[in-house]
Amino acid sequence: MYEYDFIIGKPWLRAAIKRDLILLENQLPFFILEELYNHATDYYRARYPPFLDLSCHYFENYGKNRTLPGETKQCNPLHFTDLVRYFLSFKHPTLDPPPVGKQYKPVHFTDVVRYFLPFKHPKLEPPDGKQIKNPYSATMLHQAGIKFKPNLRAECLLDIRAWDDNENPVKKGELHRQQLEIRAWDDNEKPAAIKKGELHMPLLEIDNCTECLFRNLMALEQCHYPGKEFICRYVKLLDFLVDVEKDVDLLIENKVIVSRLGDSKAVAKLINKLCLEIVEVTSGYDALSELLNNYHDSSWNKNKAYLVSVYFQNVWIGTGTVVGLIILAITVTRFILFFFR
Repeated sequence: MYEYDFIIGKPWLRAAIKRDLILLENQLPFFILEELYNHATDYYRARYPPFLDLSCHYFENYGKNRTLPGETKQCNPLHFTDLVRYFLSFKHPTLDPPPVGKQYKPVHFTDVVRYFLPFKHPKLEPPDGKQIKNPYSATMLHQAGIKFKPNLRAECLLDIRAWDDNENPVKKGELHRQQLEIRAWDDNEKPAAIKKGELHMPLLEIDNCTECLFRNLMALEQCHYPGKEFICRYVKLLDFLVDVEKDVDLLIENKVIVSRLGDSKAVAKLINKLCLEIVEVTSGYDALSELLNNYHDSSWNKNKAYLVSVYFQNVWIGTGTVVGLIILAITVTRFILFFFR
C-alpha cells in the first residue's frame, strides 16, 4: 500500500527520520512538541514517560551517556538539536553544570543532540599571554615521535589527554586542576599514566551521517552559543591534525579514527571542509598545541624518532640492529685489546 510513498517506502526509514530530526532547519520549539505530547497523553499520563525522557532515549546513541528515568527533570530543551547539545556538554560530572536555580532550556532537537556529546572544556587563554601557533599535522607529529593512542575510557568527545611534564601523582583526598584537564583520585580505578610523547584521543567513528551531524551542531553553536563553541573547537583541532589522507591513515592505524566511508581521502576531505566558511572561533587548545609543538621542534626528539623508525621498525629489523651493535662492540674491543698485548 505504501510502496509508492516516497517517505514511508524509503529504505532505512528510522535512520532517515532521526537524521532529519537533527537538521537545524527542521526544528520546532521543544515546548510546542511537549505540549502536543502532553495533550495527546493527558488521560494516560501515568502510563507514558515524559516527552523529554523519550527524546533523550531516542537520541542517546550520539553519545556514550545513557539517561536513566528521572535524570532529565532539570533539563528544559528548546528543541531536539539543543537537547543533543546539552547531553554532550553538561551531563559529564566533571563539567560545570548550569547555574544553580536556572534550568537549562534546549532550543530544539539539534540542541538535544549536542546535549548528548559531553565535553571537558579546555582552557581558553594562551599560556602566559603568548600567541601559540597551530599544531602540526598528525604525520609531522608522528615523525617527531608523538604516539597517538585511543582513549578507550573516554566519557566524552573532547576527552583528549596528553602528558604533563609537571604532573604529580594524584593522592587520595586531593583534587588537581591541571592545565589540560581536571583530575581526581578514584578508589576503584588506577588512572593510566600518560607517557611523554603520547596523545590519547577518544575514538571517532566517521560515516555518511558525520558531516550532517557536525555541520548542524556547529551552525547551532555559532548562532546560539557564542564563546561556547565546543564542537567547533574540536573540529578545528581535527582540521589541524588532518591535512592529507596520510594523516587519516595514521589515525586509523592507531585506532583513533574508525572510517566507514572506505576511503581515507574522503575522510580527509570531509574534515577539511567542515571548517570552511565558518566564523573564526577560539581554538581552546593552546596549552595542548604548545605542548605538541615544543615536542616536535626538539631536534633530540626528531633524531630519536628517526632512529627508532629506521633501525627498530619491527622485531626483525630491531634484532638485526642489536646483533650488528654487538658484533661492532666485539670487533672494537678486540681491536683495542690487540694494541695492549
